[in-house]
Parts: sequence; C-alpha cells; structure tokens
Amino acid sequence: INRLAYRNYEIIETMEAGISLVGTEVKSIRDGKMNLRDGYIRPDDKGRGCMLYNVHIGKHSMTSEFFQHEERRIRPLLVHKEQAR
Repeated sequence: INRLAYRNYEIIETMEAGISLVGTEVKSIRDGKMNLRDGYIRPDDKGRGCMLYNVHIGKHSMTSEFFQHEERRIRPLLVHKEQAR
C-alpha cells in the first residue's frame, strides 16, 4: 500500500497487475535496486493494456553490459482484458 499516494490523491479503484520483466531486472529487484516512488501507469496507445512509466530498476552488478537492461524503460503491465478497458 502506497500511503503517500492515498494521502495526495483520491483513489477511486484499485487493481492488481504483474510487471513484464527481463532476467537482469529480476536479479536487480532481488538485490533491492528498484525505486517505484516516481512511477505511474497509463493506458497504451491501442487501448489494449497498461504501461508502467518512470520506474527505476538499477543495473545488475554481475552481468556484462551487453545483457543489461535500460534502467527507466517503459514496462508493460500484465492485466486481465476486462481491467485494461
């Protein structure tokens, strides 16, 4: 639960969603290198799903630069079709 969001905004509806991640992002999150503070969600351009913006996931320290992910890339959310509309 994000207490700051509940304090600053009126939350009308909540939903659960998964985040589509690549392997190095999963490893970085396990190491505690994720920051959700400035993140937000928008529907995608086609109206078929939602995208997560401005979330920082740091680079994994034991992986070469070739296999690294972008730290602030736009990540698709995994939601049910009824929730995405």
